[in-house]
Amino acid sequence: QSTAVLKHWPADRWQRLVRWLVESRGCEIVLCGAPADVAAHDALREAVGPAVAAHVHDVSEWVPLADAAALAATMDLCIGVDTGRVHLASSVGVPAIVIVGPTDPNRWSPWRTPAIVLRSSRVSPTPCERLLTAVGAADHLRWPLGRADAADIPAADVEQAVDQLLVRHERSTMRTGDVTGGCFRY
Repeated sequence: QSTAVLKHWPADRWQRLVRWLVESRGCEIVLCGAPADVAAHDALREAVGPAVAAHVHDVSEWVPLADAAALAATMDLCIGVDTGRVHLASSVGVPAIVIVGPTDPNRWSPWRTPAIVLRSSRVSPTPCERLLTAVGAADHLRWPLGRADAADIPAADVEQAVDQLLVRHERSTMRTGDVTGGCFRY
């Protein structure tokens, strides 16, 4: 469970994304978290309205972490903040969109599976990270060193990433989407 507030993505953006995935992409959404996340998932389902909520399925209470990889393997796409569930889905080859806040995507981004990592361009490096950057020790890194805030990432950027992964994989629709995290704690 993450207590890092910067790792959370705002609830209104999850709501917009879920509506868009269901209404524009015809997705079935699977919410997969811990039993403690059920209340937040219920709030999300209520906020998107009954027509969209009919396509949003919360398996948090009955799919333990031990079975989450098997569930993820059946999905077309995993969307979430940087949590173990996103990495679990990536480990079984599921394309992923990762909304990154304070964690270092150079170290923790998915590999060996199609993935798009979204990170704020506003990065706050520590003094040590500034020094490493100044002496060129970070020149080979894809993302600048420092912490960012996931709340800086707009829903439109996630929607665009979905479109990019679908085009890359020559799909126009998905069977399922896995929304893991956001304003919810893992």
